[in-house]
Amino acid sequence: MIFIKFILIFLLTLMLQSKTIHEDAEDTQLTRWKLINATPINSIHNKLDNQKKSRIIEFLANGHNFGYELKMKKQKKEEYWLSWQMKFSKDFVVIIALDTNRGQYYLVYTSGEDKSYMQYGLGATSKNGRWQTIERNLQEDIAYFDNRVKILAIKSFVLKGSGELDNIITTKNRFNRPQIKPPREVVLESVINVPTKVVPPEKKKERKIFTLAKKTSPIVHLKGVKTIKLKRGEAYVEPGVSANDEQDGELNVVCIENIDVNQDGRYMILYMATDSDGNIALDKRYVDVGTVVMDKEEVVNEQKKQEDEKEEEKEEESLDDETKERNMQIEVWERKLELKELELKRNKNLL
Repeated sequence: MIFIKFILIFLLTLMLQSKTIHEDAEDTQLTRWKLINATPINSIHNKLDNQKKSRIIEFLANGHNFGYELKMKKQKKEEYWLSWQMKFSKDFVVIIALDTNRGQYYLVYTSGEDKSYMQYGLGATSKNGRWQTIERNLQEDIAYFDNRVKILAIKSFVLKGSGELDNIITTKNRFNRPQIKPPREVVLESVINVPTKVVPPEKKKERKIFTLAKKTSPIVHLKGVKTIKLKRGEAYVEPGVSANDEQDGELNVVCIENIDVNQDGRYMILYMATDSDGNIALDKRYVDVGTVVMDKEEVVNEQKKQEDEKEEEKEEESLDDETKERNMQIEVWERKLELKELELKRNKNLL
């Protein structure tokens, strides 16, 4: 009886701790990784790390215009916890593509401190040049911004930056970490009639921290509408996108998408631009393929978006008309000024 209980507990533990290993580098293969933006062939390596005493994946591409995409294996149901080990000393961006009940979504993790829509900063220590483990509950992260979104599957892991990765894993429950035992307290026996000298705690010297003012983030400009509707099987044509920055000028824009024109649904295209200081700007566009079922709130929001887009177009047209009229008025005023000067010259010659 005890043996059967032990077996049941063991099986239950295995079920609770079931996990999917998407990359551990031990098979020395790199074929799972797809290069983005024609990254140089020699920029990704599978090698042995002496510190970890295991194989790891090393990425050497400089700049955020290059990237690497790992297609995730099929996960077991409700594997929302994602963990990866990393060693980075420069800025990086990790983008997780998700298949949800409301279409495709992306979660973005960066090396900074800021948090914005669907984007989390992992803190300055995430690029301290040491091996560390990042653990995220993706369902909680996405629900923070929209609790109506439920994850169905994790589609891909995209990295932009230069550093080392290992052990990309998903699991249903939080990862078990080894418990660090607190140091045992040492109790000293008091001695009678022996005066004790109280030593005041040493004052810590205040350290001034000087930080440079943050430069403003770049701006992404989408051409065309933000929601494009396609018939099933119709090819998607990108309307265009650009990005600029106050100091760097025109920037390269990276587009991440996974549109299936043969499958009805709503898909999201993520646009990302990064300046020389590592500041990131994100924007998105939706593509509706075939029949897309939307709830009442989405219908209202969609109608409002279309109305706003029409208003913006009208404002641009009216602005153009106003500009033309103003230019014409300036031309008339300049012509009148010229005629006035000619008249003054004539009067002066008559005198």
